[in-house]
Amino acid sequence: MAIWTPTLTLLAALLCGIASDSHAQGPPPEPPALTAARAEFLSQVVAGSRQLTEQFTNALTKLEDELAANGDYEDAMRVQARRKEVDSSMAAAPQPAASPGIAMPAAVARTSSSVVLEGDGLTGWRTAGSYAEWTMQKLTPGRYAVQLSYVLGDARAPANGEPSLPSRFTPVEVAKFKISEVSVLATATANTRLLELNRSKDPATFTAAGTEPLVISRASITLRLEAMQSYAANTVRIRDIRLVPADDKSPAPIASTALAATGVKDVETLKQLFTKQFSAARAPLIVDYQARLRTLAAQPSVSKDRDLLEEIEAEQKRAAANATAVIGTASARKRPASGVGSGLDGFEDLVGAQLVVDAANTGDRFRIEHGGRQFWVRLAWVRSPPPEPEDKDALQMAMKHFKIEEDEALAVGRMAREFTLGYLEDRPLRLLVRSKKIAADEAAPALVFLDDLGLFQTVLVDRGLAAVALPPGSEHKPTIETGMMRLLTEHEQKAAKRRPAPGAWSFRAEEAR
Repeated sequence: MAIWTPTLTLLAALLCGIASDSHAQGPPPEPPALTAARAEFLSQVVAGSRQLTEQFTNALTKLEDELAANGDYEDAMRVQARRKEVDSSMAAAPQPAASPGIAMPAAVARTSSSVVLEGDGLTGWRTAGSYAEWTMQKLTPGRYAVQLSYVLGDARAPANGEPSLPSRFTPVEVAKFKISEVSVLATATANTRLLELNRSKDPATFTAAGTEPLVISRASITLRLEAMQSYAANTVRIRDIRLVPADDKSPAPIASTALAATGVKDVETLKQLFTKQFSAARAPLIVDYQARLRTLAAQPSVSKDRDLLEEIEAEQKRAAANATAVIGTASARKRPASGVGSGLDGFEDLVGAQLVVDAANTGDRFRIEHGGRQFWVRLAWVRSPPPEPEDKDALQMAMKHFKIEEDEALAVGRMAREFTLGYLEDRPLRLLVRSKKIAADEAAPALVFLDDLGLFQTVLVDRGLAAVALPPGSEHKPTIETGMMRLLTEHEQKAAKRRPAPGAWSFRAEEAR
């Protein structure tokens, strides 16, 4: 028999509570009511601390293996009996009730190309920017924390014939994610919370984690869970995602929170900051309002009513003037020169359009179906790198803009194509198309909007999958257009400075390091 170490003896006694005298008489039988009460209490304790119980069971299993390996079969059987007792208690205990709140099922999440559904969880967080997102409807405004369960371990070793990971990919001890509101509104930037997932001690045991409360002020909101760096050398599996109401149900004013966080006390500076945020928030709303007015004016029953058309035209001018008003002053900005409209003139409003899957689709050029016809559109004011080297002009533009190599630009182009397809497929789209006469083989410039998000161009720019490419003379465009172009430029400047850098910017960031 192998040598029995004092450490194993002590550990066995502590874990199992085994009496040294096997012949000692046990206590007298206890009343059935006490037995039932003890069983119920044990069941509640196990249900409330299931994670600790699982760790305890794992320790018993390890001790049992060590005892058996040392030939101490009698003590190993006692440990085994104790483990079975704990397992039995866990089996008999009521399953813990699901956390209160609103479930965000993994099966309905919209994901980037690398993130996949595995069982009831999401895995495949291989690149920075990998994400899953959910559109929540009919929410009660208030404060909500995001809770989830996860496993973080090492990626499996490559099998024979499979390529090994490059040496720069090493497993991490802490995986960093963020949960954020997907919106073009400036106030949405305050709704970002960080989430750190520590390495799992047991790759088969899920660990609970949560964020600080988000402030939700609208009934419809899209939330995104996004990896902040590459976890190619790790296995990250996430499940049981849900929104849980915080104890304090009163929503905090988002704008006030964002301003207070700057630490700026000067009134004029605060006023300028608020004006900038307010202008960014209202630009998409005014665009939508003017598009609805144009749609109304185009209806046959309205187009014949001269008085109503004049009223609609006056309302369009009022909306455009409101777009240029400066908060806190009695005057307005200088109106554009004569002959330059103040709205989105020349755009055709298409509601309920659908993306058509086509092999020739790219990140910024794709086929659309609307009203029984199909045609090509190209995203206005942005350009994605091409997925193939044949488009030399677009390739050179991307290389110059992002300061990256040809193979890197092509890789980003393929990412942009997959992202656009995955993001827009099967979703109702609203398009403002520049030309009313669209040839079958030409791509018309278009602004693409989503009901729960806003301008799709900003989504590509935020992820480094498209470069802002404004047309010549853009400073003389109508005020609504210049406002949206300015918004795109600000999004690109923030994306280029973000760390970890997204999309094409990440290649330049690696070179800088």
